[in-house]
Amino acid sequence: MTFLHYQKSKVIFTLLLSCISIFTVAQNRKIVVRGRVKDADNQEDVIGASIYDINTKKGTTSNVDGVFTLNLIDGYHELKVKCTGFKEHSLFINVERDTVIDLLLEKSVTELDVIEVKANINDKITDVPQMSKVEIPIEQLDNLPLFLGEKDVIKAFQLMPGVQKNGDGNGDFFVRGGSGDQNLMLLDGVTIYNGQHLGGLFSVFSGDILETAAVYKGGFPAKYGGRLSSVLAMKTRDGDYENIHGKFHLGVLSSSVLVELPLKKEKLSLIFSARRSFTDFLFKFLSTENTKSKLLFYDSNLKLTYKLNNKNSFSFSTFLGKDIYSQTTLLESIPKKINENTINEMNWRNYTNNLRWKHFFSNHLIGKTSLIYNKYKFQSEYKNQLTNATSNQKTEFNFISSIEDLGIKYELDFNLNSEHSFTLGTTVTYHKFTPKNINHFQQVNSDTFQDEVRTEINTEEYSFYLQHLWIPNDKWRFQYGVRWSVYNNKVTYNDLEPRLNIAYKLTENLTLKSAYSRMNQYIIRLQGAEIGEDMQSSLYAPVNDKILPQRSDQISLGIAKDFSKSKGITLSVEGYYKKLDDITLLKEGEPILDFDFNSLKTTYNEKKWDEMITSGKGTAYGAEFLLQKKTGKFSGWLGYTLSWAKLDFDNLNNGKSFYAPWDRRHNFTLTTIYQPQKKVTLSSVFTYTTGAVYTMPIGKVNINGFYGNGNDVDILGNRSNFRGDAYHRLDLSAQFHKFKKGNQKRTWSFGVYNTYARNNAFTYTLTVNQENKAEVTKTGLFTILPYVAYSFEF
Repeated sequence: MTFLHYQKSKVIFTLLLSCISIFTVAQNRKIVVRGRVKDADNQEDVIGASIYDINTKKGTTSNVDGVFTLNLIDGYHELKVKCTGFKEHSLFINVERDTVIDLLLEKSVTELDVIEVKANINDKITDVPQMSKVEIPIEQLDNLPLFLGEKDVIKAFQLMPGVQKNGDGNGDFFVRGGSGDQNLMLLDGVTIYNGQHLGGLFSVFSGDILETAAVYKGGFPAKYGGRLSSVLAMKTRDGDYENIHGKFHLGVLSSSVLVELPLKKEKLSLIFSARRSFTDFLFKFLSTENTKSKLLFYDSNLKLTYKLNNKNSFSFSTFLGKDIYSQTTLLESIPKKINENTINEMNWRNYTNNLRWKHFFSNHLIGKTSLIYNKYKFQSEYKNQLTNATSNQKTEFNFISSIEDLGIKYELDFNLNSEHSFTLGTTVTYHKFTPKNINHFQQVNSDTFQDEVRTEINTEEYSFYLQHLWIPNDKWRFQYGVRWSVYNNKVTYNDLEPRLNIAYKLTENLTLKSAYSRMNQYIIRLQGAEIGEDMQSSLYAPVNDKILPQRSDQISLGIAKDFSKSKGITLSVEGYYKKLDDITLLKEGEPILDFDFNSLKTTYNEKKWDEMITSGKGTAYGAEFLLQKKTGKFSGWLGYTLSWAKLDFDNLNNGKSFYAPWDRRHNFTLTTIYQPQKKVTLSSVFTYTTGAVYTMPIGKVNINGFYGNGNDVDILGNRSNFRGDAYHRLDLSAQFHKFKKGNQKRTWSFGVYNTYARNNAFTYTLTVNQENKAEVTKTGLFTILPYVAYSFEF
């Protein structure tokens, strides 16, 4: 009896234990909560919102589509949703199965939001595996004392570690020892081949219409390719779906306007911006009766967004930017009856279009399709007409270089859960290159001469990519993938480009990161090796059976530290090593615009573009330090870069390695923004950079034995044989705001560029003085420049 009782008790105990186990398992069953975070006012997706579960201490952030995925266990949960610029949102949910929820956030209108720099403090750099990425909140551009008060995203990024500027008056930039043509600039996913206005004084990107902007210096996501050194990815924002907004800006050299219109509430929105310079009006005052000059730029952005329903949205964005420089000279000699009229004109322009369809198959699977067209064109024109009593001479010369793209891109984002997300896609692009299109016409009385040199190349480029973000536990983060790139021009090149980012959390707020990436570049910008050679006159051409694709392999190692989440203080320290293969430069003595129209017979160089360049190797390595405070009354950053960049070409410098013209040993920046009260913003920028490297003649010789008569010939030495003076500058700015009813805001900005009037070098020249001794002369471009600007928003 006792045995039976024991057996019965054992069975009951086992069944009870099984039930408890089943109940326990059931109570801890994993549930996936997915959803989208939207702005309650205009239904726009909210990027970077933090969704945090109070019970499990787990959290996530919304991506570029406003989508989030969070793993929970079944039961009751309290979720906190935060994003700067919005009110904190709390909700209680009871989840028993996989759940889909939409979260609507209301904008915050407290004084604190006006005072503080808007930045998403919920994004901890220690939580993401991506490294070598720099972001600047677009709102912060308004507060920086950039050149003449313009809201310039490129000049803002030039203040960050690893991004070197090209001196005053040039907008080209260099990233981790790479040349200017190794940077991929994307506006809404479309390539911008020339990002400069007025030779580099301003960039072509209007900060008012941008929603996000980021620079990748290494550890590149698999979706990006085609350049060796960096990706500058910018996205324009949608127009407001509910209310009309606008902004007007009046500066020293340009003015701009922005308008947002809800064409159909909650369905169709439009945003438009336009900018134009005043420089042509200023040049009228500098013109004379016989010489008239014109210099101007303009650009415009337009974006239409249509939300068909909760699963489908369409957008069309277009950009047009153009620069024009011309000079007309009239010479008259009445006694000799001579009349000469000369016109020189140079212009360049960018034109882009992107038609995009975003489809939500579900909240965890999103498809994006883009149809893309863009064109960059550079044109130089010369006209001369000379008449006298006995003859009539006419000369016309027209040079055109352009690149035109037509492409399609398809991408899928699959968020399986908070541990696994995938991105895969493909792109197909057709390129049409015109490296040289030269028309030459000359007439003397009834004798005429006409010649044309035209080169047109059609190529195809394909890419396929896959990336996986894996978060197996609280310690490890993996972002890895591969990109397969294919290029066809007479011969087909293809290469697998592995990408890897790894992060390991040493503590809650300290993470060790490493990355590796390979990049291929199939498009070449023909340019000289000297820092002063203008980007505008550069030619674009593709690789072929003679010129191999350029390739880079980069490894990075660093640490990331979040000091205080509430104050948004972060620290990142990174070291990198980059190996460059088959990079290109012009050969010795090969000019970019090679022509001579002083005779009836053509004497300009008819070499093919691939006969003008030579290939070599390069190495770049260094360390970067960035301490950044993103929020609060006092914000800004301190950055420092220690770097080396060397080139090695068999056909240059007698085969000896030399420092790249963009080699800078030290680069230091200190940026501060202080907002003591709602109506006042004070800011400053100090920057220090080691001097640029130049190739200077080591002397001069004159074929006639006398200097200064125009027959001086340079005696050339080794490349990169001269380093210029250090570049440093202090800029200051003060803004005074007045807030009115109806969300109106008026701002007066006062600033000083180069406060202590440092004479930073623009060029160096070797001259021979009266004692027949060679001496180097430095020429600066800007000294101290005060400015004032006005803006009005509604």
